[in-house]
Amino acid sequence: MPERDTYYGIEISPEFRAVIERERAAKKLERSNAGKVMRRFAKRVKALGFKRKSTWFARETGLFVQFLHVHKFTFGPCFRLHYGIRVLNDAREFVALNGPSETRGLEYGTDDDSLEHCAQAMQALVTEQAEPWFAVQTAEKLLEPDSCLYPEEREALRRTLAGQLDENVVQRSRTLFGLQ
Repeated sequence: MPERDTYYGIEISPEFRAVIERERAAKKLERSNAGKVMRRFAKRVKALGFKRKSTWFARETGLFVQFLHVHKFTFGPCFRLHYGIRVLNDAREFVALNGPSETRGLEYGTDDDSLEHCAQAMQALVTEQAEPWFAVQTAEKLLEPDSCLYPEEREALRRTLAGQLDENVVQRSRTLFGLQ
């Protein structure tokens, strides 16, 4: 007796198996194309001083790390771009997504032109929105209660400005972003 074709323990038809395989192939192509967009985007923001570590792009600026985080949605071929500030003296072992984010125009298809268009749209968001936002995030503004920083981050900034810099913590922050 031949083995039964199952999917998660449920017997399926050859037609349904074909549908499953087509969906897997489409998702594999989508992931591959996402990688192509990310590589193109990385080349573009490298000129702005950002270094890539996986889906994170960061640059150190004085007391802070300015970062971009690109999130690939699982439901389709599109991204969300976050940008934010990390106080180097922040002892937390994770990165808080504390700034704005955008999704509009960050979709891509299967053709090379759509991949290029998506990478260009991501770069445009960085130059037109993130860069001006970074420019106004001064230490004074970041200490205000309504700043983008969470209370723990503001406290880390206060310690930094008071001369209480912990080099181990600073190094950990750099390591989180691949800035060593």
